[in-house]
Amino acid sequence: MEGQATAARREGDKLVLGRVACKHCWGQGTVATREPCPACRGTGRGRRGGRGGCKECQGGKYRWNQDKRTVCPGCQGVDSAIAEEATVYDGLPRAVWESLAFRVTSRQRALHWVEGCLGGGIHTVLDYGQHRSLSDEELIAEVRDGGCPQICKVAREEPDGTVRLCDYVLITRMVDGYRVDGAWDANEERA
Repeated sequence: MEGQATAARREGDKLVLGRVACKHCWGQGTVATREPCPACRGTGRGRRGGRGGCKECQGGKYRWNQDKRTVCPGCQGVDSAIAEEATVYDGLPRAVWESLAFRVTSRQRALHWVEGCLGGGIHTVLDYGQHRSLSDEELIAEVRDGGCPQICKVAREEPDGTVRLCDYVLITRMVDGYRVDGAWDANEERA
């Protein structure tokens, strides 16, 4: 793990959180330098004195110079690739995502407005029925290859502080799209 960020690793049905890159510099150790805007000289005012009227900084008073880098205030440039503890809000590593079991089920209803427009679960796809031409295996492959979600979408923190992975990823086919959720067996005992 020396010098490499690993958000989490799987151990059975548990997820062991690791370390991730500094969120200020994304593991580079340096950040852009903040300088006063040259057009308004750091006042944020426009040419005629109006507040927030500067056209270069939009009233923000500063600009970020990417060519002139300074040491990161978050990690001070030391071990920036493994600077912070991972949380359940970080991204799930691809190896863990691909190791999860996937199941497909169907419901004969349309996506609700919230599901179709705002999303839900891990993600929701409104494809106006195009998914119906795919077999279950093809749909699973499409979801698995689509991208990794946040850890909190497929795992939950237990009262003892451990992070437990979902039992499987459930893909629910509907009339006009599909929804992907992390699922836990309903008959398991809750602590």
